[in-house]
Amino acid sequence: MQLSLFIVLIFVGSFFSLTAAVMSYLITYAEYEKHYNEKRRARLLAWESALFMFVWFMVITIIVAYYFGGQVPQLIVPVDL
Repeated sequence: MQLSLFIVLIFVGSFFSLTAAVMSYLITYAEYEKHYNEKRRARLLAWESALFMFVWFMVITIIVAYYFGGQVPQLIVPVDL
């Protein structure tokens, strides 16, 4: 079974998107921890930053995968019995 280039790019992009989100959380939390007395506020802002980075990188991944991988595969594939 051969995976299409679209699917491969989505998997690779999701890995790097997750990595970017984790790094964004760690960096943002470390900086906001210095500026806010309560850790809850620093954690909340760091989660917002991580979520934004994950969504941003996934959108770029989907655009690049669509451009290089051809058309988006259909979610429902008819099966011949």
